[in-house]
Amino acid sequence: TYYIKVDTESALNLNLKLIEPRSYKHVEDWYILAGSFFFGGLVLMFFCNTGIAIATRRNDYYLYSFFIFVSFMREGFIQGFLQNFFLRDYMREVSYLGLISFPFSNVLVIWFAAEFLRLKKDHPLILKYCAIIALLNVFNMILYIDQGYQPYVGKLMMANIILTAVSILAISWYKFYRGNREARYFALGWTISCLGFGLNALYASGVIPSGDSKMQIGLMGQFGEIILLSFAFAERINNMRTSRNKAQNDLSLQLRSFNDNLQVEVKEKTRAIRSILDNVSLGIMPLQLSDKKGEEGSCIIGADHSEYLSQIASEEVLAGKDPFVVFFSKTDISADSVSQIRSTVFGAIGEDPIQFELNRHHLPTSSVLKTADGDKELSMDWSPVVNEQTDVIDRILLVLKDVTEIKKLELERKKHDRDMALVSRIVKINDVKYSEFIRLADNYLSEIENTFIQLEKLSFDAQIS
Repeated sequence: TYYIKVDTESALNLNLKLIEPRSYKHVEDWYILAGSFFFGGLVLMFFCNTGIAIATRRNDYYLYSFFIFVSFMREGFIQGFLQNFFLRDYMREVSYLGLISFPFSNVLVIWFAAEFLRLKKDHPLILKYCAIIALLNVFNMILYIDQGYQPYVGKLMMANIILTAVSILAISWYKFYRGNREARYFALGWTISCLGFGLNALYASGVIPSGDSKMQIGLMGQFGEIILLSFAFAERINNMRTSRNKAQNDLSLQLRSFNDNLQVEVKEKTRAIRSILDNVSLGIMPLQLSDKKGEEGSCIIGADHSEYLSQIASEEVLAGKDPFVVFFSKTDISADSVSQIRSTVFGAIGEDPIQFELNRHHLPTSSVLKTADGDKELSMDWSPVVNEQTDVIDRILLVLKDVTEIKKLELERKKHDRDMALVSRIVKINDVKYSEFIRLADNYLSEIENTFIQLEKLSFDAQIS
């Protein structure tokens, strides 16, 4: 039991407040428990979100982590947590930084809201308004650093806090109203935080009677805000994941559709090429290396040869056969030349195109093919087929053209040209020379005729005798 005796000689009545409600043990324990829960939660959320920020490399996550850190420092100053447990010897510096943290937090909140709500992309005018509020808070910090804490500085700081809170609250709800679902948690969290600070201010000023636990309503509002902001980020990540999955599904459908269309186009192109190969009057012979087991490295005729090639070679099935057996052996090309052709073909396939060009002179440009239907004169055109990805020759394309009829027509044309040249020379002779030519021709013919008559007479006389 404690007794208190007060001696006074004055009639003045004094209200003595011996013990504050916070001084009671159970109230102090409540304050410590609430503060431990709040600051411990902030520390955990700071490290968690910092890890996510490092993993995702997103600016809004970095800002959110820094916002949690500043909230920790600011609330630590307000609740006396920093002064009582960590910085007992730096009370003045802590108070100085604590007051600076209010306008700095406002700037950080504005920056974070601009990033999270995408104001730069969607609402540049609102972003300019936020920039003006941020400049006012920066001016407040500069004023406090320059002149220290003055009544008008404190009033300006309070006005900036209220202006920032109301502006961010209005912008976040406006974004939610415009259809940004991610803004709902942001708006709700900021609303709870503002209500907590407002009630805390009313309790502190005595407008609303305070109890043992009501003074911690600010911490509760702040912690609720951070929790809801975490929900907002979680929803953003889920939306991003959903959008990414949707984009991947759409891309997969597009690729599948593109692949189907490509297959149809390839079939149509193949059909068109096959139609051309079946109707073109050229012997198209692709020369390539065999990939069959036991035949690796041997030269064969590709399956995509033209139908006319079978007519030229008088062979129905040519695909997969040795061209030097079914074709070159039946031509007038010498064995040495065939050997050079073989070496050139084998030396070019799988090599740089320059290798083919260096040995092109070993490849004949014409030949005569001996078949049961007669000899066929062929023109031969050699072309390398280069792989666009590896820049090496995949195979060599030999194009044969039957020029037998053309050669015959050329011979007839040459004979006709000679006859016409002779006629032209005769036509160009003048009358005197032509008459002399006719006279001489008649004389020669008469002499020849007389000679034949004499020879016949002599032969007849010889037979009689």
